[in-house]
Amino acid sequence: MSYHFGLGQAIYIAIKPLFKIYLSAGTGFLLAKQKILTPDGSRVISQIVLTYLVPCLFFHNIVASLKDTDIKIMGVIILTGYIYYAAGALCGLILKMLNPIPKMWVGGLFMACIFNNSGDLPIAYVQTIGNGSMFSSTWANKGVAYCVIFNVVFISAMFNFGGQHLIFFDQKRFLRDLNPEPVHDESSIDHEKLEISSLEGTPQPLNPDHVRFNAAGDAVSVTGYGRRFSKSSQFLPDLDADSERARQPTARFKNLKNGWKRFKSRNMTTRIIGEFIENMKRPQSMTLIVALAIAMIPWTRRLFVDDPDQHVSGIPNAPDGRPPLDFIMDFTGFFGNAQVPLGLMLLGGTIARLKVRGLPAKFWRTIVGLVLFKLVILPIIAIAFVEELRRVHWIDHDDPMAPIVLIASSSTPSATIQIYITALVFGADYEEGPLNCLAVVLIAQYTFLPISMTIVMTYALKNAI
Repeated sequence: MSYHFGLGQAIYIAIKPLFKIYLSAGTGFLLAKQKILTPDGSRVISQIVLTYLVPCLFFHNIVASLKDTDIKIMGVIILTGYIYYAAGALCGLILKMLNPIPKMWVGGLFMACIFNNSGDLPIAYVQTIGNGSMFSSTWANKGVAYCVIFNVVFISAMFNFGGQHLIFFDQKRFLRDLNPEPVHDESSIDHEKLEISSLEGTPQPLNPDHVRFNAAGDAVSVTGYGRRFSKSSQFLPDLDADSERARQPTARFKNLKNGWKRFKSRNMTTRIIGEFIENMKRPQSMTLIVALAIAMIPWTRRLFVDDPDQHVSGIPNAPDGRPPLDFIMDFTGFFGNAQVPLGLMLLGGTIARLKVRGLPAKFWRTIVGLVLFKLVILPIIAIAFVEELRRVHWIDHDDPMAPIVLIASSSTPSATIQIYITALVFGADYEEGPLNCLAVVLIAQYTFLPISMTIVMTYALKNAI
């Protein structure tokens, strides 16, 4: 089936989801400015979203929309995601070669280039398009399921395969520049898992003292390192902020350096396997595995969904004529739908708390390059790639949502989870430090996103489906 849109119709369909996205994020922005959505409140909401709402959203959309015949498109989505990440890594390398990058933000630059906000924004976009008269609710649910698969690619690349370690490499340079005295006591270092998800979480409240940077991004003075790291930090020490030892900057830097040495000394294979196993224990990962297992087996899926395209005999309906376990789908759909507005609200609150305190010399060139890559070059690559996938029949011509999801996921700004990882590792009050560089880059991307997303999605609706 082909879809034909006039230019005005395509522009309206492309721009309408942005109103919902920016109004939702704007609500969070205002609540944060009015001190209603505080960091503590954001952390509580984030835990609810990550632990309960995201698993419900995953389960409902995967079981309702995916089946064994969709394995090919799932593979295409996974392949496309990693191609996007490879293009981002190449962009980071080019920007690093052509522009002066602060030494404390080299890993941050690569993370900003590689990873996109592949969670809330594409899902909100697909849901809005699906609620119109152009696409059925079935296609809308399938589009959200595609977004979930894309989000799985993000989780695996960021956490299972070590993408978050890019920030720890910056931390290593930071500690090396400070050159604290060597210590031999590592008994107090606590190593547990870094609990951050691909969707919009919030770190533990920060209590940093000041570390000052020069224009090159080098740490030039330290007045204390009063960070109280989250209990969930695997590679950083857990220091009691109220203890005498925690109030001593030298002791804190000694523990940070020892924490890095212990991380680096681990066997690479052991680290990867250990992190993979730990990530599989999270609610999102466990739910994903269960949902995919149910969706890929016709008779188990029939217990939850009545699909006329799948004929499974021997399983009677409940007295209301629905599948026996339809009440689970009803609950997960009702509960999971709250994830997107809450996630966008947290995104707005996070942006509201970002502060820009001046930029390193010629950093504007990095900002321009990153905005052009994220919002112009990568979407163009995505459109060309999607058209080639349709030409070779890797994407069915009667599937309108696969092209929309693949293109929309390429057109989003850098992943906002980078804010939380950077804050956990470095602290939030640096002048011209890593978090400041990231704040400027994100604000620039979200400023130009309405224009770029409208143009990209208008072209996609007119020519790619």
